[in-house]
Amino acid sequence: MVRKILYSLIVISLAFVVNQVRGTSLSANNNNLTTTLTNTAPPVSTAVMTGSLEVRITASNPATAVAAADITVSSVEVYTGDGWTKMTLADSNKVDLIKALTAEQTIARLSEFAAGNYTQIRLTISRVDVTQEGGQSIKAGVSASKLTFIQNFPVTARNTTVLVVDFDALRSISSSGSQVSFKPTANFFYTSPGALLMMPANIPQAEMGVPYTVNLRAFGGVQPYSWSISMGDLPPGLSLDPQTGVISGTPTASGVFGATVRVDDNSPNRKNTARNYFMGVADKGALQIITGILPDGRQDGDYRATLLAVGGAQPYTWGISANNLPAGLTLDVATGIVSGAASVSGDFTFVIKATDSSNPANTDTQVLNLHIGKQLLTN
Repeated sequence: MVRKILYSLIVISLAFVVNQVRGTSLSANNNNLTTTLTNTAPPVSTAVMTGSLEVRITASNPATAVAAADITVSSVEVYTGDGWTKMTLADSNKVDLIKALTAEQTIARLSEFAAGNYTQIRLTISRVDVTQEGGQSIKAGVSASKLTFIQNFPVTARNTTVLVVDFDALRSISSSGSQVSFKPTANFFYTSPGALLMMPANIPQAEMGVPYTVNLRAFGGVQPYSWSISMGDLPPGLSLDPQTGVISGTPTASGVFGATVRVDDNSPNRKNTARNYFMGVADKGALQIITGILPDGRQDGDYRATLLAVGGAQPYTWGISANNLPAGLTLDVATGIVSGAASVSGDFTFVIKATDSSNPANTDTQVLNLHIGKQLLTN
């Protein structure tokens, strides 16, 4: 009897121990699972990350004697690799290129668009109506109704990429008597997702006593934009319109002036960007080279710099009147661009000369220094 009792107690004890061990083991497994989920990245979602795409139209270089130029866009598509995807047209699919000279207009949108890199968009123009100053609206003949633009552009998650089609109104519209034709000439670019872009990169030079106008433009934000000078000054006599971004007036002093222009959009987070502009103002009728400093270069490295002049009668002709450029660099006599790859290093001094198209011609010279650093050596 005693043996049976002892045996039963041993069995019960062993069972209890086994159950305790099993319980600990299961508990440990659960803890390991919890720890694994806490200390590692969550499972990758199978949902596709999406962003948004907008296509906007703007215009530059106003057409001569044209009061309105309405283009009607019937379709905007983006190429995805598997074919063309249609974008949703805006409430108004008609754009007046004359009004677009000062304000971009959204023509199509695409929301919940898969993030990635894309290469093409296509616009279909169904009609163009041109109104000449003091005349009636005339339906223009369109030489090409489908415009395809090839340019790499990104779409990123939770951001909007803005694509801009910038029509050159002067080159696109031509007329002969009562006949008007529209041969689309346009540039295509995009703003980085969520960013604001200001153009142009450089502004024309000016001449004292001569009326001056240049239109700064912003892209990629929510209109209306607000413009301001955040640093420096425009030449005396010129001012920046805070609503339109137009710099205008008549310069009253000569010299070289620099100003930082800032533009803010009307979005809740008030996106902004700024650009530094340098403007030379020449004495009336005089020709003046305003490039006084050249950027440094490096031996065997690509080099490019543009010489600038103001005043006189354009076009200018450029040359070297004393000494020479470093070997490997050349000066384009028509554009004033110094480019190439210097084959030597050192410090070089030379004299550049600009000649205008007046009769008799005006000339100006400028001594310039250029430092070419030694070639970079890599292992």
